[in-house]
Amino acid sequence: MISILITILVFVFTISLLVFIHEGGHFLVAKWARVWVHEFAIGFGPAVWRRKWGETQYALRVFPLGGFVRLAGEDARSEEDQQVPQDRLFVAKPPLLRMAIIFAGPLMNIIAAVFLMIAYVSFFGMPAVEIAEVAVESPARGVLQAGDKLLQLNGQQIYSPEQIQSLVQASQGRPIVAVVDRGGRIVKTMVTPYWDAAREQYLLGVYFLFPLSQIAEIPSNSELARQGLQNGDLILTVGGRPVGSWPEFLEAFNSALKKSASIPLRISRAGTSLELTIDSAKVPPEELQRVRPRFEPLPPTASVIHRLEPDAFLASQGLRPGDRLLTLNGEEISSLANLWPALLRAQAGSGQVQLIVERGKEILPVTFNMSGQSAEEVLKGLQLQTAQRRPASVWASISIGLKQVANVLLITYQGVKQVLTGQTSAGEAFRGPVGIANILGWSLTQGAEYFFRLVALLSLVLGVFNLLPFPALDGSRLVFAMVELILRRPIPPQWEGWVHYVGFIILMGLIVLITWQDIQRLFRGEL
Repeated sequence: MISILITILVFVFTISLLVFIHEGGHFLVAKWARVWVHEFAIGFGPAVWRRKWGETQYALRVFPLGGFVRLAGEDARSEEDQQVPQDRLFVAKPPLLRMAIIFAGPLMNIIAAVFLMIAYVSFFGMPAVEIAEVAVESPARGVLQAGDKLLQLNGQQIYSPEQIQSLVQASQGRPIVAVVDRGGRIVKTMVTPYWDAAREQYLLGVYFLFPLSQIAEIPSNSELARQGLQNGDLILTVGGRPVGSWPEFLEAFNSALKKSASIPLRISRAGTSLELTIDSAKVPPEELQRVRPRFEPLPPTASVIHRLEPDAFLASQGLRPGDRLLTLNGEEISSLANLWPALLRAQAGSGQVQLIVERGKEILPVTFNMSGQSAEEVLKGLQLQTAQRRPASVWASISIGLKQVANVLLITYQGVKQVLTGQTSAGEAFRGPVGIANILGWSLTQGAEYFFRLVALLSLVLGVFNLLPFPALDGSRLVFAMVELILRRPIPPQWEGWVHYVGFIILMGLIVLITWQDIQRLFRGEL
């Protein structure tokens, strides 16, 4: 109950703050334009607090799902407006000035999001750019490793994978000086990009999504499919050799080809271990290129346990938050990117696992057997510390913050486009008050940086969403003002008022529908 209460209070505070920023934009520009403001309210419904200063009443209302600034003559002139001088009515102002008042609300949310995102990047940093795995035929294999955090390439600080591509193309195949964080050690090395004829570009040969040794898609007419491999098969061993990633599988398969025409595979299919023998003489050389592995987006992490659920398997083995994982069966552990494949290799072998753990000043061995359990089941309930990297300068923070905002704007645009074109339902694409409250509550359990970033994203989405030309939203009011500007004659305020009234009813209906779907998701455990 305490957790639910905290979530509700955080939701009320966050939404009220964002609404205050939004309505504050309308209010300040309206005051500057000398428009009479009847009321500045946070929330809807009956007022729980109100106070009048000057001409404006300020109020907190019972339902904290929005707010409003009530301007004199905004829709249709009311009895209350009779006491207001004509030149201070909203409708008496020129269209461009009215558009400035309307646009100020969303603009304030967007500006707040930009500042919050820059502050987030400055104080908390960004997730480190971590290598999930290295491609088999890449010159980087053996030079860079899974779990390496890229710090610099040719002297340039690296904060996103997008930077790497431009630097690699600029190298024209010449060696690049790479500086990486490898388990807390700073390592400087040289890596040479290679030319990929199929893509017609230079590549470094690293993955930023972890390529599991699991088949995501195999052509049904392929020879490997005819010999028994299926979508979803997790390859455990090749010729008796345990594998923990797709590049390891390819390496082991190509190595086995040189020794024997028959290649025994052990796979896991729907939790059941199976043995298959591949007749390699029938498999064309390009066959494996047609098989698509499953890629898993892994967060960049350190090897320190941040959270461990009490009922997690690893908790039952004696691990606890704060423990630093050093090695697993002799392999160095610096990240989830090398912990997972190490567990996969243990799963494929005897199932015996020996972890060496640092706890305070002690070095402790933790031994257990994972026979009958998958690597994913062993890792369930475990969360390692996120590897964050703070920018080296204020200018870098500003640049990264702006890029983050641009990325969110692009994702928001794509989401709205999918809803409008019918590719995704509004219920799936959007979250109502229950969904937002749940996400805010979850972010608090993850740490202040998650909550801070989420508030910035919510402010940005609120600003952009309000610019949509939907009745009752600011975007629709902007459209009316632009039409008046083009036609050079005023649109009757009562007409516009009715359009916004109907739009508001529809909008409330959508919020109720999405909230109901959020509640259903909550009971299904999907939020």
